[in-house]
Amino acid sequence: LEAKSVTVLLCADTLKDDSLLDKINHFLLTGFLPGTIRKKEVDAIADEMRASLKDTVPTMLTDRQILAVFEQRAWQNMHIVLYCRTDEPSWKSMMQRFPAFLSTCQTIWMLPWAFITLQDVAQIHLADFPVELSIEPHIISEYFASVHILIQEKIDELATQSGRKIYIMPRTFLAFIKTFQTIFVTQKRVKEDRMQRVQTALKKLRDAGYQVSDMKNELLRREQTLQDAQASTAELLKSISISTMHAERKKGEVNESKKTLSERAHDLRQARSTLELDLESAKPLLLEAQAAINAITSEEMAYLGSQKSQPQIVKLVLDTLLLLLRRNMRPVEMQDSRTYRDSFAFAIEMMSDPDFHHRLQTIPPDSMNGETAELLAPYFGHKDFNAAKIKSVSLPAAGLVVWLMSMARYRGATSQIFTQIVAVDEQEVDLDKDMDVLAVQQEEFDKCQMELDIMDGKFEEAMAFSQNLKCETEYTKDKLASSTLLLTGLQEERSRWIQEMEATSVNSDPLTGDSGIASA
Repeated sequence: LEAKSVTVLLCADTLKDDSLLDKINHFLLTGFLPGTIRKKEVDAIADEMRASLKDTVPTMLTDRQILAVFEQRAWQNMHIVLYCRTDEPSWKSMMQRFPAFLSTCQTIWMLPWAFITLQDVAQIHLADFPVELSIEPHIISEYFASVHILIQEKIDELATQSGRKIYIMPRTFLAFIKTFQTIFVTQKRVKEDRMQRVQTALKKLRDAGYQVSDMKNELLRREQTLQDAQASTAELLKSISISTMHAERKKGEVNESKKTLSERAHDLRQARSTLELDLESAKPLLLEAQAAINAITSEEMAYLGSQKSQPQIVKLVLDTLLLLLRRNMRPVEMQDSRTYRDSFAFAIEMMSDPDFHHRLQTIPPDSMNGETAELLAPYFGHKDFNAAKIKSVSLPAAGLVVWLMSMARYRGATSQIFTQIVAVDEQEVDLDKDMDVLAVQQEEFDKCQMELDIMDGKFEEAMAFSQNLKCETEYTKDKLASSTLLLTGLQEERSRWIQEMEATSVNSDPLTGDSGIASA
């Protein structure tokens, strides 16, 4: 259908039915095979042929014309090859029954090949052989031809002795060459693989030797690094011990200072609490003084200051106010044996202040100090300086006397307390300074502790590094010992491999001859 050559190969020994040979004989004689192609097959062939001829034949062909083209293509492209043995008895009868095979076909008689032919065929096949042989091709070709001729002679001798004919055909010779090529390629690959494995093993042994040498150098380096690390760790441990002693000393000093300052602070708190209680017990005197001054109205105080002349005792009271308020006064002089020369003029000036009464009410309790009390003592010791007596002369003056006397008694009761409070304040100031010193000591201790913690961290890292390095060194030692033992054990095998490779490189390769013998 496609105008392509087709070859049908038939073997007389495998044909079980002679009907096919009968059809071929009839086809060779007549050129036709009636009844072979059915009507449906003819239509299918016509359709396929018409489609293939559409481009080459411009006109529409009939089915008969298309079938004629099909038969013409069959004659041109179909080739039937029948091969059989001429020495078989059935061959003569087959040729007599189907004479067209001899009369119409080309007959090729396959006679035994001569020695030179066998040699040439062998050389042709060996020339296309992709693997290089260790023997010249013409020598191995002579070997193939000689072996084939020898086998043919031995078979003829066996046939003469036993009466049984065994045929050696050209394909047997070709199979002999093919078997040789197969064996040679396979064994060469096996040998190359073995040599490759031997070379790989030798290379690995050589590399292993280099690795062992490198491991020795690495082991020496690791051991030196380990010694340096251990020396550094020992030096660091020494520094840590010194720093620890220094930190412990600082810690002891800080703890001792903390304990001492804590005790001092506790004592000062107790002392201040006691003084505050004592000061609280003197508070009624202060309240009495405050009540006395509050009992005097501003009108009464203004009236007292508006009088141009006052009794002597009232002037004496006003002098005490001048002393208390630290105002200007006349020098103390005795007018006679019974009276003082007063400073009433300064008192009138002092009391002319509109806020004078308010100032007296807001005088702090501690305004009367020791010096003022000492100056006021002679006045308080005067026989007429009595609230009951003065009350009959001037009620506001009597109130001032009560206020002054209460202030004096309050000062007498609390002077020692205030002195102690001042002392406590001073001690607290000293305590604050000592606390500042303690803070500095604590800061120094914290700094030492931080440095110690850093050194401890470095020490732990150094210890971990030394431990890891020690483990790696031990591992390297074990690996080096195992590798050395393995190389020592393989030394004899290595020598044998080297000798084998040297022998292979010196001697000619016997693989070609061995393959020729094995394939015969």
